[in-house]
Parts: sequence; C-alpha cells; structure tokens
Amino acid sequence: MNKSKTPAEVISQDGGDDTSRRFRYQHTYAAILSLSLLKDKTEISAIYCEHHEDILIQKVNGKCIGIQVKTKEKEQYPFKSYDDQVIQSIRRFIQHELKNPDKFEKYIIAANCGFYDKTNHKNNLAYLLILAGEVDIDKDNLDIHHKYLKTFLDKFNNETDEKTIIKVLKKIELPDPEDIPGLNDVEHRLFSRLSECLTNQNLTNITNPQVNDIKDKLISKCNAASSLVRPLEAEYYYLFSSPSDQKSKIEIEAKKITKKTLEEIINKETLTRENQIVNESSKQKYSDALVPVQFDENFETNSYSCNPEHFVGRDREKKKFWDFIDNIRKGKAEKHLICFEGNYGMGKSSLILKLQSESNSKNVFFEQFDTKITKTEHFDFGYVAIKKAIYNAIDKKFIDLPPSIYDEIEPAEYSLFLRQPAIKKVLNYLNENDKVIVIFFDHFDHLLRQPSRESTFDFFEQLIHEFAYDKTSIVNTVAKLRGFNGCRSIVNTTKRGKLGKNLG
Repeated sequence: MNKSKTPAEVISQDGGDDTSRRFRYQHTYAAILSLSLLKDKTEISAIYCEHHEDILIQKVNGKCIGIQVKTKEKEQYPFKSYDDQVIQSIRRFIQHELKNPDKFEKYIIAANCGFYDKTNHKNNLAYLLILAGEVDIDKDNLDIHHKYLKTFLDKFNNETDEKTIIKVLKKIELPDPEDIPGLNDVEHRLFSRLSECLTNQNLTNITNPQVNDIKDKLISKCNAASSLVRPLEAEYYYLFSSPSDQKSKIEIEAKKITKKTLEEIINKETLTRENQIVNESSKQKYSDALVPVQFDENFETNSYSCNPEHFVGRDREKKKFWDFIDNIRKGKAEKHLICFEGNYGMGKSSLILKLQSESNSKNVFFEQFDTKITKTEHFDFGYVAIKKAIYNAIDKKFIDLPPSIYDEIEPAEYSLFLRQPAIKKVLNYLNENDKVIVIFFDHFDHLLRQPSRESTFDFFEQLIHEFAYDKTSIVNTVAKLRGFNGCRSIVNTTKRGKLGKNLG
C-alpha cells in the first residue's frame, strides 16, 4: 500500500525560489562587472549594489553608469520597447537625469533574454534609440518626424519635457547579447571570467575549488551589499556628533565594492597556497601543474560543463572524431591535431568530456586540461601536458612500460622533442599495440593570450611538423573560441595566424 507523499516530497508552486534565483542572477552579474576593478588601467573606481540603481558604477572621472538588470524565465522571448519593465527602467533613468543633471554618463538595460531586433519596428528598442540619437537637442525646437519615435516619447510626457527624454534615450545602451549570460549559465560565466582574472594576476597555483570558493564569496558579498546588511558600526551611529550623516555614510559604504574588496576576498583564499610547492618531487610538480576540465555531478546545477552521463546528441561530431582517430591508427591521417572551434557556450568542453567517457572502449587514453587554470609558472605548458599524459597512461596501465620512463622525458628546448629515447619507447609501444593517446587543451585561445606563454607557440608549431612527419599515436586536440585568429590579442599575430593555419 502506497503512502501519500508529504509536502516535503512534492514540488512547490510557491514562486519564492524563482524570485530568489533572479536576485542571485543580479548579484552574480554585479560580481562579473566588479572584476573590471582588477584591471591595471580600469576606468572604474567602485561598484554599488542596489544604490539608486540595480547596479551603479562609479567611474574614476566622477561620472556614473546606471544599470537596470531585467530577467525572463523564457530567454528565447526578448524584451520589446513597450514592455512594462522597459518603460519603468527608462522612467527611472529620466528621474536620475532630473535629480542629477549630467552626473550619469550613460544608462544600461541588461536583459538575460536580449531585445527584439528582427525589423526596424516600434517594438525594436535599439532602433528607437538610434532614431533618438539622430535628434539635435541643441535646437530650440526639436525636429521629430518619425512616427515611431513620437509615439514612444508620448509614454514619458508626464515625466518631463521632450528634450530631457531624448537626452536620456541618447545615453541608453543595450549590451551585446553575447556579453549577457543566461539565467542558467551566469555562475559559469563568473567562474570563467574569474579564472581568467586570477591567471592575469599571476595566481598560477590556484585550484578549481579555490576559484569556486572565491566565486561564491564574491556573490555573497554582492548579495550583502544589495540587502542593506549593515556592518556592526552602523548600530552605534548615535555615538557620533552627526548621527544621521554618519549612519548614511556607513550604509552607503556597505553597498560598495572596490578593488580592495576583491583583493581581500582573493588574498584570504589564496594566502595559504603561497610557497606551498617548494620541496616537492618532480612527479608531484608535474601532477599539480595542470587542472582537468570540471563537470557538474548534479543534473540540476550549471557551474561547469555537462556531466557525460547527461550528455545527449552531437552524434555527427562524435562520429567524425572517432573516424579521425581510426585514420590515425591506419596511418591515413595527414594531421595529428584537431581543433574544436565554436562560440562561447556551444558545448565544446562538454563534447570532449563525452568523448573521453567513450574512449575506454576504443583503446584510446584520453587526457584533458583546462588551460584557463594552469599552474605552469616554472615549466613550459606543452611539455608538462605531454609528460603528464604519459605518466597517467602508465599509472593507469594503459601503457605497460616502467614508470622510470616518465623521469627520462626532458623538456629539451633546442632538440626535437619526439626524438628523445624515452618518447620513442612510448610511441613504439602505442604503435605496436594499436593504441592512441589524445591530449585535449580546453580554452586554448585563453592560453595563447598570455605573454608568459609565448613560448607555447614555438612548442606547438614544432609539434605540428613532428606529428606530420612521424605520424605518431599521440593526438593533440584544442578547443578555442570562434574568431580567435582575428581577435585583438597581446600575442604576436604572425605566430597566432600560423598556428591557426596549421590547425586548419
């Protein structure tokens, strides 16, 4: 006899959890924006949460940027010009302009679902903003002829005069949809951006769990700043000579996120990591140098890549990959490098994790690394990756060779890497036993943007020629953002272009 379910076992219809999720989205988005404070030449001095705006950015020049954050559950339905949330945001911006003339440099409406942009229509907010931008507000009489703009201005006539409304519309910006994360991937976006920032701060020994802890603490800080969580001293404001003014200053300060705020969170988490790897053995150094791509164990979470057990589809791409591996075994492959290229969030990392889960049944040893979180300060990245892959293949009995082989492999910069006796023994074993090692480098474009990794170009270019000549059973695979070869980068463009061409 089945017992009836208790309330704890039944899905609730209460929308409170969805409301909390949307607030967390806003706090996480604020955390993403706050990372700009860590840049060397940032124009931002501070970020405030729920202070006049959802997010208020204070610039070094004293000007402000007001940001309204709007969310929808169904991200496929974009906001339109006359949606209530859009109208209310613009009305709020108008009030800022009236109360603080010329203090706001611009206003931003950030929406997880984007904005309608199919045609030049009255519902296309971006189009209306373009029309407003064409109006000359220096004239005594505004020359507004376009019916869409005139009708839209009528929505705000009760607020102020048309000149002020046009002035506000001229200041409004709608972010590129690619720059605004969705409800489900906002924390993953923060994790990725944070990892990149920490790497640029030369925190090369930081681990994925540490990055995740910093992420959570930063979100928590933005949540506290948004929630008017007063510091203890605010409770004693009556002790000051001007209690009301002092209380206000303390409460405003509690809403503030500065570079110092971020550095305190980061330093507290990483302090115990300093000088940790000093007297380790060579194996341990190499073992800790690279971090694998992480995936979510739980289907309901979305902080990392997709768990291979939950991965579906991409059958065509998987077949092409395994056909490529078969051609390598048969000696038919002209190249032994393959590039997974696509836009952010397309699932490149998830696909490679799925391929890794299938590799055991195909006599393939699969090693993958997240190059966003590398700790190779003292070793060349490429040598470390290959050496670690061989070490793990021996350790897991995929290669039946003495472990001492590992210690014989040297990052000989001025000789052909694959000509080393130890490497030759490994390659001969793989060929004789019809086995293949695949080494996957995720976020490869991130690695190549770092000046300290410029020697990686030379190493991979050398490997490309050696693999092509020797037809080895080691395959290098990279994933990079589409358009990387043409993007701005501090790395030498000639080398970047050559590598991109060779990856083909």
